[in-house]
Amino acid sequence: MGKLLGGLLEMRAVAEAETTAWLDGLEAAFAEKGHKRSTLEQLIRSDRTHFRQSCLRGIFNTKTGAVVGGLHVYMRQLRVRGEVVATGGVGDVGVLPNYRGLGLARVLLQDCVEYLRGGGSGGEDAAAAAAAAPLSVLHCSNVRLQRFYASQGYSSVPLSWSVVCIDSAHAERIVSNAFSANAKSSSSSAATTAASAAA
Repeated sequence: MGKLLGGLLEMRAVAEAETTAWLDGLEAAFAEKGHKRSTLEQLIRSDRTHFRQSCLRGIFNTKTGAVVGGLHVYMRQLRVRGEVVATGGVGDVGVLPNYRGLGLARVLLQDCVEYLRGGGSGGEDAAAAAAAAPLSVLHCSNVRLQRFYASQGYSSVPLSWSVVCIDSAHAERIVSNAFSANAKSSSSSAATTAASAAA
């Protein structure tokens, strides 16, 4: 993605030395919701098994170095019909109030999809290639934001059940049957959003 708004902003991966600035920016972006910095720090710490520094994505003010928007890609593997699929869970999507309305959330998601396709941005191709994933998922319970995510290619999927995998073959049959039952059902109580990043 690179430079935005005539070079005033730059979209790229967050370097390790910039993690504090990323946390500052996201804390400010989520202040109105009451999310605390400690929650964001805990999310990074708890993700260390799958964490890559390039998973932190940010939009930087090129004059001040401040992060004005960002997101976190949680790299995971999902089993879909017996096949393990690399998946990028999208979380912590936020933009500072003063920068909202400029399309920056859209830029963040476009960068995320490019990252998950293995293209990266800002010369980080090797790190992005390691993160290549054909599927991106996120959770969103806000109806207005669900419409926004839908405009970016995400689709809502009903999730009104949970599965604990004890016997993978048996669990796969249960999941397959549940998807069939949910596809026939016209009602959905869940607000989970998912999309294919490899369109």
